[in-house]
Amino acid sequence: MMQEIGEEFDPQEPYTRRLSSILDEYPEGSQILREILQNSDDAKSTEQIFILDHNTYPSNHLIEPILSNYKKFDLKLDRYQGPALLSKNNSMFDERDLLSLKKLANSEKRDQFNKIGVMGIGFNSIYHITDSPSFITGDKLVILDPHRWYFNGGFQFNFVQKCLAEKFPDSFAPFRIPPFSITCDEPFKGTLFRYPLRNDTISDISKKTFKPNDILEIFRKFYENESVNCLLFLKYVERISFYELKEGAAEPELLYTIHLENADLIREQRRLLAENIVPMMDLLKSKKLSSNSQLESSYVAHFCRQKGNSKEDTVSWLILNYLNDLQETEDFFQKNFGKNIRNYKFIPNVGLAIPLNDLNVLGRLFCFLPFPIHMPFPVSVHGYFAYKNLVCLIAPTLDYDANNYDFLKILDQPDIKIVLKQLEICYNGLAKNQTPDELKIICNAIYEYLNKLFHRRNFRFMIKKELEHKPWIFYGNQFYTIDKIFTRLPNEFKDNGSLIELPLEYSVQFGSMFKAMGLQDEIGVNGLILIINNMNADDAEAKRFSVIIDERQYYDYNESLLSEEMNYWQGPAIWIYNDAEFPIKDFRALTNLGVGGKSHDDTKIGRFGTGFNCAYHITDLPSIVSGKYITFLDPNGKFLPEKGYPPKRHRGTRFNFIEKKFKKSFSDQCCPYKALEGLDFIDHCDFMDTFKGSLFRLPLRTRETVGKSEISSQLVEISDILRVLGKIQGNKEMLFLRNVEICSLHLLREQYQSPQLVWQAQINASRTCRGMRKSVTNEMQIYQLNIERINILNKKESEQWILCTGGHDRVKTKFEKFAREKRLNVT
Repeated sequence: MMQEIGEEFDPQEPYTRRLSSILDEYPEGSQILREILQNSDDAKSTEQIFILDHNTYPSNHLIEPILSNYKKFDLKLDRYQGPALLSKNNSMFDERDLLSLKKLANSEKRDQFNKIGVMGIGFNSIYHITDSPSFITGDKLVILDPHRWYFNGGFQFNFVQKCLAEKFPDSFAPFRIPPFSITCDEPFKGTLFRYPLRNDTISDISKKTFKPNDILEIFRKFYENESVNCLLFLKYVERISFYELKEGAAEPELLYTIHLENADLIREQRRLLAENIVPMMDLLKSKKLSSNSQLESSYVAHFCRQKGNSKEDTVSWLILNYLNDLQETEDFFQKNFGKNIRNYKFIPNVGLAIPLNDLNVLGRLFCFLPFPIHMPFPVSVHGYFAYKNLVCLIAPTLDYDANNYDFLKILDQPDIKIVLKQLEICYNGLAKNQTPDELKIICNAIYEYLNKLFHRRNFRFMIKKELEHKPWIFYGNQFYTIDKIFTRLPNEFKDNGSLIELPLEYSVQFGSMFKAMGLQDEIGVNGLILIINNMNADDAEAKRFSVIIDERQYYDYNESLLSEEMNYWQGPAIWIYNDAEFPIKDFRALTNLGVGGKSHDDTKIGRFGTGFNCAYHITDLPSIVSGKYITFLDPNGKFLPEKGYPPKRHRGTRFNFIEKKFKKSFSDQCCPYKALEGLDFIDHCDFMDTFKGSLFRLPLRTRETVGKSEISSQLVEISDILRVLGKIQGNKEMLFLRNVEICSLHLLREQYQSPQLVWQAQINASRTCRGMRKSVTNEMQIYQLNIERINILNKKESEQWILCTGGHDRVKTKFEKFAREKRLNVT
């Protein structure tokens, strides 16, 4: 009868004696879970679930044995209906996987180079705890029976086609554990193994019995001793979970979870070697492989561990993988051993894993999964070893010399990109648990290595390209870009924290490398925009004028912009704020190059309409927010969206951001404004309510945009702006202004939560003094100004000035003579 609903699944050699021998040489305990995990990774599963089930299930309607003249009651069919370990993953077996289970030491994975298994004995470690594993995958139910007590070694059923769940519900009941239950009337998209625990000593495989508490102890040891280690060098598994289903319980209880927190970000790099090795080995076989067949990947993995519902524990690891040249390795093996690497599945792959949270952790030796062998340093090392006899011992695939050829060669010569990645980990703050002294040691070692390679042209180009514009030079407690470091630095700049003089030890050890990377001898001053914009603020009758230097970048916010080209201007910028609203007539004046809107207004300073246009020294796309409007200016006509028919880019546009619901439609365009929330003098600029004041944003011209500009090819760095404005201090610039009473400079860096005050100057004026400053008269006026200054160190200074204005008639003749001599045009 059973032959009609299934097909024989019987290995071709006696099971029990060979299995017993394998188990003598194969560790038990958590090694069992590691083998299951390895098989799941080979199957490209992203999740592995283990369940301990305490329940005993009915045995009245089980699939009947494939034996002639059997006696149902003598065979104890309920033997495997008791407590069991279950393992579930989200990949299905293919035909080669099924065939591999029939072979005890002749794995179908031997020539599958993207899989870990080689010898074909890993799965059999499960026989430490069971005598008859079974599993459901796709539409197949497979029962393995090494003793031939029931199914002549094993049997495979198509349970969907034959509707077996209806005929033999008790055989499927143990697989129906919520929420992981299988419907049994359609193919299962995944694989669910069940390993009934051995509960008597009549087995020919092992006399050792297992109780549910033994499995719980295996779970605990795995979580405490293996957990994160087991995920370090796997390629696909991203989450491991452990559950316990107590007797009579409706659902299992979560015991432990280990998962890769940033799996979405590093998935491609993690799988890089596995996804490419098969076609590369095929090219090697056909002698079509290119001469440079190396692969490398590096990433930071964040692993989270959680026990039950307790707080998650997160650890970060820098993981590096390197595949050496396959053709070079093949040539070496052919020459020295007369063998090819394909037959031995010898892949010259080395991996390193470095803990970023705790350098006191001892490294382990790995072949994808960890060996019980610790390293004398924090770095864990992965090599493509094979297993021979005892799995806990390392044995070379051929002999010691052959194994060490690539393994030690690769370790001895770290790839330059890996070293640069280590430096990136440091300056991006991912090594935040390291003390400054530890960071200094790490960085000095990296600089020394880079310095050795810098004399080679190909490496020099790579190093400069990788480190350009990045803060890679460590000094004190922070990292600096090369443009903020000088051979000689004037004393007045030495205490501002943003510029440094090259430390003597760097100059002696790495001076030539730093020079080639762009080290400057002295400061050069480029660009000056503050005074002109002071005038605009004063003309608008503002009392406060502030400049914010914003080093932050928002290039990743690129989904909801006015146009795709606007993303060029999501980088560093200069913000200019005053607390007066921008009149509509001044908006119009901004679009008139050289035609000012102030020429007939004696209360305003600006006259010729060119004042604001000084902003174009540093930008091609200024914008202004004031009241309920945001205005963008695009003199090049290259960045604002096209409008009309035929489509045309306007050179300026203005939105009523409240009526147009600007923030909802262009949220990423608004993103840079969030950085100003830490300034208490700026009313929130959230594009939901009227903005009190005027806020200019001048995004800096970059190397990508300078070629698109028809205005200027000049590039001005943040450091240049900071040097210029840092010297001004604001006090003298306000002396003859009529309205501005507070002038300040702020710095907004990546590492700061809120803007940092660089300096502030404030006039403490009486009502009478304020009136005299504002008046425009020929009568001579004399008054006193008290100015208080605060610097970056919060040090306060006070100055008193006596000012005289008016008296035009008294100096007119002398002034006209002076103008003629100096060829000045006086109006």
